[in-house]
Amino acid sequence: MEQLANNLNNTERSIRSNNPNDYEELLQKLEGDIRNHIKIQHQYRIYTDSLKHKIEEIEKLNNEQKNLIGNLNEVKFILKEINFCLYFLLFYFSLIFFPRNYIKIPISRKFLKEKKEKLFI
Repeated sequence: MEQLANNLNNTERSIRSNNPNDYEELLQKLEGDIRNHIKIQHQYRIYTDSLKHKIEEIEKLNNEQKNLIGNLNEVKFILKEINFCLYFLLFYFSLIFFPRNYIKIPISRKFLKEKKEKLFI
């Protein structure tokens, strides 16, 4: 702002003096200020574009990570179900082949009943 005020004051002085050299100097200074302004504006545009690109990349990575977490949770659930089925099979095989000494599995009866209903219904 101060630079603009100084330029305006210089412009007023040049107009009052009616000296062609003063006009030429003032015109060159103003053209230089305009070029500098355009240069700075261009640099800001490049900088904001690079920030936008980085934000897009981060959002893309974030979405990919959310998808991977969802997939891992699905795999975790499936593995828990497989684990339960293996325990269930082990329990029934032990009943069939070793009726007196069947393997005791640390699962509550309520849990087994719920899982049994899910598996066979």
